[in-house]
Amino acid sequence: MKFEITEEDLALLYIRAKKYFDACIQNEDNMFLQDELNIPLESIKILSRNVKVVFSNMDFGIYPFEVCLTLFDERNETGKYLYI
Repeated sequence: MKFEITEEDLALLYIRAKKYFDACIQNEDNMFLQDELNIPLESIKILSRNVKVVFSNMDFGIYPFEVCLTLFDERNETGKYLYI
């Protein structure tokens, strides 16, 4: 089996993941996230980390993508966001 992805496709996956991250931190139900960090959520820097294709015996024939973003404050990694 062979998967091919273009730079454009990859860029679109990262854009979509960042969009959903922004929606997540803007959601009132997720305001507890602010309490867990010592910095404003809006100041988090996002680094595109990787994209993985997931294979599973449970869902044979369905291959979802996992897009991982690394979250940073000014100097340190503060966490990761996984968009599936």
